[in-house]
Amino acid sequence: MKVRVNLLRQNKVVEVDLPENAKVRDLVKKLGFSTQGVVVMRDSTPLVEDEPVTPGEYSVLQVASGG
Repeated sequence: MKVRVNLLRQNKVVEVDLPENAKVRDLVKKLGFSTQGVVVMRDSTPLVEDEPVTPGEYSVLQVASGG
């Protein structure tokens, strides 16, 4: 299945090919990120890493924290 991903920090859109049973964590890994370092959203709603991916468009925001 193909999904469109808007990489917000990089200001670019990519298309990713995933298996039909993929989860959000699989999408994050395919993009080369860690699940602790990004927020994945669909229709402006944050998703958890165990949620199934369905065809469509997603947004990924890299987050940073520190002290």
